[in-house]
Amino acid sequence: MKWIRRLLVAIFSALALVAAFVIWIAEPWSEYRPMRTWTEFMRIQIVGDAGREGLAELFRNWGEGPPYGVLNAAPEPHALERAIRPIEVRYRIDGVSRSLEDYFQRARVEGMLVLQGGEVVFEQYRGRTNAESRYHLWSASKSFTGTLIGMALHEGRIESLDDPVARYAPQFVGTAYGE
Repeated sequence: MKWIRRLLVAIFSALALVAAFVIWIAEPWSEYRPMRTWTEFMRIQIVGDAGREGLAELFRNWGEGPPYGVLNAAPEPHALERAIRPIEVRYRIDGVSRSLEDYFQRARVEGMLVLQGGEVVFEQYRGRTNAESRYHLWSASKSFTGTLIGMALHEGRIESLDDPVARYAPQFVGTAYGE
């Protein structure tokens, strides 16, 4: 009978450890839940399309999950002038001349917008993506953020790139982000 008791203790201990680990990873108390990507991915895989289109659906609807932060639009946003025109782009890979359309298919591009001189000169979307789709931009977010910081510096909204972030965003005081 002792071995049954030891087995039950081992099983319950293992279950408690697994539960604690899942709670630690999921952080249900945090609005920045690390498991958000995984759970949203699984929801799309189970309910929506599978494979690459399921991932595209996840990223196309990224804004439906809990926000990491919200950047509000300007009260009177600047409307970009439109001067749409065909863009001829050719490039070579392995001695073969390729077109922009080839690139779109090979790289599985969902959408592209080209600005030149403050005007939209090219805009094209694929599949179910359109001008209203909210997409996760991954590393492109760094370029966008860097552009905003450069604009803020130019406009005098920040004094120096050497200033700690906490000077302008007090919610980061005392954190590594603030430094």
